[in-house]
Amino acid sequence: MIVIRFFILLISSNCLVFILSFIFYGHLSLLSMINITFYLASITLLIWLSLITLKSGFFDQTAHSFRKVFDSLNKQKGTIDDDLNKHLSSSFQSNFPFMKIIGFSLLIEMFILLFIYYI
Repeated sequence: MIVIRFFILLISSNCLVFILSFIFYGHLSLLSMINITFYLASITLLIWLSLITLKSGFFDQTAHSFRKVFDSLNKQKGTIDDDLNKHLSSSFQSNFPFMKIIGFSLLIEMFILLFIYYI
């Protein structure tokens, strides 16, 4: 089931590469596919790394400080927030493995296309 899900995501991301290549370049070439695949892999891996950083608890103290400041401002207005002690990292339950796998597989695909381009 996981392998089928991976191949469906990989095929849909490759279809997205073809569509974006036609939209941005107007034709399908190896160089346009390399460029679009690089952009998609970079965006996917950047989002994955950002979510992993948020899940690790790196920004918990900053988010808690902002909540304290805004809670004190809201108390002056008469409203009380009960979620002051909730950590930001507890909002994420998964390690997002499919984003990592799809991002790295698109990056590997981009390197294979780049190798073919320079042969």
